[in-house]
Amino acid sequence: MNSEIQEESELFSEFEIIEPDIAGQSDNKLIKQIEDKLNVGDFQQYLPSLDVDLNLCHSREEFVVLPLYSMARGKNVPERSGLNQWNARGRSRHPDEVYIPIPMAVHKKNPSFFPERDDPFDLVLPNGEVLCAKVCQQGRKALMSDPNRALGNWILRDLLNLQKYELLTLTQLIKAGFDSVKVAKIGELFYLYPNIPL
Repeated sequence: MNSEIQEESELFSEFEIIEPDIAGQSDNKLIKQIEDKLNVGDFQQYLPSLDVDLNLCHSREEFVVLPLYSMARGKNVPERSGLNQWNARGRSRHPDEVYIPIPMAVHKKNPSFFPERDDPFDLVLPNGEVLCAKVCQQGRKALMSDPNRALGNWILRDLLNLQKYELLTLTQLIKAGFDSVKVAKIGELFYLYPNIPL
């Protein structure tokens, strides 16, 4: 037996052991037996994102890519706007107060992709959480959540692992492996993902 086939055989040997006596067992008992053997609980954290990923893979989707940086003065993450909006002057802000910039080119190329300014819509995160979101600010230049800090908590704390009041930099985005997000539209739902290059 060649080594590749032997490795595959060893890999699946655990699954071959599962031979439940189906006759006379309820579905719940059979499912419980399989869950116990496979330790399904270890995979629960991945199930919501897998469901969302499958939806995207098996549907025709419209999508836009939104950069998390600015090109205004060379490629950088602005210190007082976008994902660092919490650091803006003028008033005290929560450390999770952010918005994702929407370049004017996105609206020009796909004018009806996003709802009109201040019209709420559902935005599904990779973990399955659904945020109430809307396009805000003059020129429809900002994607925000309501409450505003929900989006910031997900992207700054959960995704990028930044401390509160820590400025996001381009270097940190590069280390994280992405510098933009993908917003996909399927039917009435919008899905938000880090745009990780393949």
